[in-house]
Amino acid sequence: MKVLETLKNVFPEFAPALRSWYTSWSELSHFFNFHMEIRKIIYTTNIIESLNSQFRKVSNSRSVYPSEDTLLKVLFLSSKNIMKKWNQKVRGWKGILRMLSIEYEDCLEKHLK
Repeated sequence: MKVLETLKNVFPEFAPALRSWYTSWSELSHFFNFHMEIRKIIYTTNIIESLNSQFRKVSNSRSVYPSEDTLLKVLFLSSKNIMKKWNQKVRGWKGILRMLSIEYEDCLEKHLK
């Protein structure tokens, strides 16, 4: 909690976000027990931000669309291309799986057979 206090003092503009960390620290602190590679997989905001970024890029490529349906079709087609990336393997998966199997040996065994 000392680090949170220091962060609050150094960056007062983050005080509202830090407030939620203080109130939920018992739940949030479990997240930091995972290795960085596992946290990257758990942290879904990156995926959502990436999706929104791709949608903005596609929709801003043209300034005017003939109808709302046209824009929806463009977004639908771009989402199909974006979802192809979601099926790619996670970088460093073998190492991550080893870490998870050490931590959750009993739970993973029945799912990995």
